[in-house]
Amino acid sequence: MGTDSVKLFNKALADQILSMELASLTHFLEEKVSFLQQKPFNLSLVLFEMDQNGGSVAEAIARLLSSEQTFTQLRSDVAQDFAFGDTAIYLDYWGCYAHVFSDHPDLSISSVDYLPDQEEETFLLLRPQHIAQMIASLREHGDDLTVMSTDDIKKLEEWMNFCVADPRYMLSYHFDY
Repeated sequence: MGTDSVKLFNKALADQILSMELASLTHFLEEKVSFLQQKPFNLSLVLFEMDQNGGSVAEAIARLLSSEQTFTQLRSDVAQDFAFGDTAIYLDYWGCYAHVFSDHPDLSISSVDYLPDQEEETFLLLRPQHIAQMIASLREHGDDLTVMSTDDIKKLEEWMNFCVADPRYMLSYHFDY
């Protein structure tokens, strides 16, 4: 069994991408393709298609849509490519969903509800008050931590404060089943 993790998530940007039509999504990707190319861990379907078969962003999108990829799936993938932060914090048991929350906390957003056509929950978007619950549990069990360091808890606290200061961002909690 793996370790659950968290990342920052730019929900405002993801919302914007999820509302785009094909022309605006293509234009967006053409303008931002270099951003994706610079990401250290990139799983972009559009970039993969371009690397495998060459051509422009528009040509790669056309090929993807002519195969089994739907526009809704493509848009969802692009939203995730751009919205997830690059840095992950791996969580100790005392900060994990199973310990901190008995069910999805109020005002959290499941990936199944947020992303069209997603069949399995892969992440949960959390608000600052949920992050505070995780931090409190981690601090309460500070002597029992085996995965996280005090620096990791401080970083989680910085992310919570960042989300408070900039409500466009939430924390994505990634389940490692």
